Amino acid sequence: MEENAVKKFFKDRFNILIIAILIIVGIIIYRLVDLQIIHGDEYYEKSQYKLMLERRIMPARGNILDRNGVPIAVNRVGYN
Repeated sequence: MEENAVKKFFKDRFNILIIAILIIVGIIIYRLVDLQIIHGDEYYEKSQYKLMLERRIMPARGNILDRNGVPIAVNRVGYN
């Protein structure tokens, strides 16, 4: 009789584990459908906007110094 109780206990725990895994998989599938199918076009447009954004970033350049620390060449911002 005790052996049946132990088997039932483990069977119940196994069933709870299977149900929990199925719930987690269901949540993941729902999120994938939501992101890719329901809101997919919206996220695609946002990604294309960010992909095509063009900016010029000027590099930060250092001054050229001689061995005594006196500047030989310095960088200045200039426009033509």
